[in-house]
Amino acid sequence: SYGAALVPLLKPLGLTSARWQVLGSVAHGRGTYSVARLADNMGLARQSVQRIVDELAEAGLVDFAPNPAHKRAKLVVMTRQGERAFAQASARICRHVTGP
Repeated sequence: SYGAALVPLLKPLGLTSARWQVLGSVAHGRGTYSVARLADNMGLARQSVQRIVDELAEAGLVDFAPNPAHKRAKLVVMTRQGERAFAQASARICRHVTGP
């Protein structure tokens, strides 16, 4: 599977396929998406995305920001460490797909 092919590329960065995908959605949202919006965009259950976002937050890759539209639904924002990890992972995957 595609996810299994990503494991050796992502594991050295402390990422899983699921974490990389959620980071990608956070990057796409540029700090404007709540967990519910991330889940809707990805076609996944909110609880599943919340678990992954919590793991990413524990790892220092994302943080939460106030949401002016909804007090309880915080926005998920990428940290500098998260931006670096996502960029490194994306570069590894790109090199894998396109070759040297």
